[in-house]
Amino acid sequence: MQCPEFSESQLFVFCDGAQRSQDQEVVEKTRTVVRSLVGNRAEITESPSNQGLANSIIAGVTRLVHEFEEVIVLEDDLVVSPGFLNYMNQGLNKYRYEDQVMQISGYMFPVPEFQGRNKAIFLPITVSWGWATWKRAWRHFDPEATGWEILKHDPQMRKRFNFEGAYNYFSIIEHQFRGECDSWAIRWYWSVFSLNGLVLFPPQTMVKNLGFDGSGTHGSRTQFYSSDFLHLVNDFCWPQKAAVSEADFIFVQDAIRSAKFFDLLSVKKIWQGILKLRKMMNAGIGRLGFSLVSAAKHFLLYLQEAHFRNQALVHQTSKFMWGAQIYNIKGERNAIKIGSNTIIAGHLLTFKHGGKIQIGEWCYIGENSRIWSANKIRIGSRVLISHGVNVHDTDSHSLDAYERHQHFVSIATVGHPESVPNISSAPVLVEDDVWIGCNATILKGVRIGRASIIAAGSVVTKNVPEKVLIAGNPARVIRELD
Repeated sequence: MQCPEFSESQLFVFCDGAQRSQDQEVVEKTRTVVRSLVGNRAEITESPSNQGLANSIIAGVTRLVHEFEEVIVLEDDLVVSPGFLNYMNQGLNKYRYEDQVMQISGYMFPVPEFQGRNKAIFLPITVSWGWATWKRAWRHFDPEATGWEILKHDPQMRKRFNFEGAYNYFSIIEHQFRGECDSWAIRWYWSVFSLNGLVLFPPQTMVKNLGFDGSGTHGSRTQFYSSDFLHLVNDFCWPQKAAVSEADFIFVQDAIRSAKFFDLLSVKKIWQGILKLRKMMNAGIGRLGFSLVSAAKHFLLYLQEAHFRNQALVHQTSKFMWGAQIYNIKGERNAIKIGSNTIIAGHLLTFKHGGKIQIGEWCYIGENSRIWSANKIRIGSRVLISHGVNVHDTDSHSLDAYERHQHFVSIATVGHPESVPNISSAPVLVEDDVWIGCNATILKGVRIGRASIIAAGSVVTKNVPEKVLIAGNPARVIRELD
C-alpha cells in the first residue's frame, strides 16, 4: 500500500481454505485482517476448501489475464518498495508486444556489481516473488510441463535449465513429478524455458520475502535472498533489445552460487575453514577413510570455487584445481577476469594499491605458479603456463632500504597499504598461444609475442618476438619456430 499507484489499481485477493480443521480459526483471523486492510475496494475470493498454493495461483492468474490481458501477482508474505508498481506497470507497457519477454520480475538476487545501477536486465529464469505477465505469455503455461523428461537424458540442456549449474532447478521439477512437492513456479519456469523466453529484472530487488521465519507451509529459516530495496528514480533505464548480457548473466549466476554458502558463514570464516581442512588433509591428519576424505575434498573444492567466483569475474565453464588461490586484496571483483574453459591451479594476486589480471580462453595456469599484479597483466587465449612460473608486473618493493622496511612494517602490522610510492611497475602482455615452461620468470614491462615458447627456468626481462623459442638467464632467442 506504500506504492502511490496502489489507490488507482484494481485489487483482487484470493484466500485459500484451511488445510486442516485446526487451522480454520487462523484462516478466519487472516480473512478478517484482509477485509480490514482493503475494505470494499477489493474483490475478495474466499475458498471454502483448501486448494493449495499452486492451484490457487494458477486459477487466479488464469482468470485475471483472461479478463484484463495482464496481471501483477503478489503473495501475502512479500513487502514491496514504493517504486514497485511504477516499475511493473512501465515494464508491462514497454514489453507488451515482445513475445520473447514472458514475465516481469520485481525481485533481484543480491548482486554486488549492480549496486547503484539504474538499468534493468534480462535473464532466462523466472522468479515467483512479485511478478507480472500477459495473457499472450500465460497461455503457454503448461501445468503438465510436457517434455520435461528430456532433462534426464540431455546433460547440456539440464545444465542450461540449472542456470548453467548455479542452481538445481532440475531437482525441483523431478520432485514435482514424483509427487513430492506442488510447485506452480517450476512448471511456469519450464514453460518459459522451453520457448527460450526471457524475464525482465530490476538491477536491485523491489521485493522482500518475510516468509522465511520457518512458520509457513512453504517456508524455512534463511536470509538467503535478503537484499536492499531499489528506489526507482526518474532516469531508470529499460533495455531496448530483449537479450541477455553475458556479463550480467555471470554476475547473477555467481551471486546465486555464493549466496548458498555465504549466508550461513562469512566469506572469511569459510575460507579459513577451507585452509585449515586442506592443510589437515594434505598432511594426512585425521583418521578418515579414503572415501570420506575424497568426499570432503570434493566439498571443499565446491566451497573454494564459490569463494573464488566471489573474488573475480570467472566464466561459468572455467574451473579451479586443488591448490589454486585468488588474493584480490583490494576487493574489486572486476580486477581479475578469467575467460571460458580455463583451468587455474596456481595463484592470482592483485595488490591493494592496484593491479588487474585478465586471462583469456582455454588457458592453463599450473600449480604453484604466481601471477601478481600491481599494474596490469593480460594473458591471451590458449596460453599454457607450467608449474612454478612467476609473472610479475611490479618490483613489489622499493629499491631504497628504508622505504622497503617501512613498506614491510605496514604490511605486517596493518595490512597492505593503498598507496606505495617509488615502487616501479609496468604492464605485462602474454599473447595468444604462448607456452611458458616450468619455473620461468616473467618480469615487469615484458611483451611475449604470439605462439612463442619460454623454456623452463628462463628469466624474461625484455620483449619476446612472435614464434620463437627463448631460454636462459637473461633469456635470449634460441631459434625461430615454424
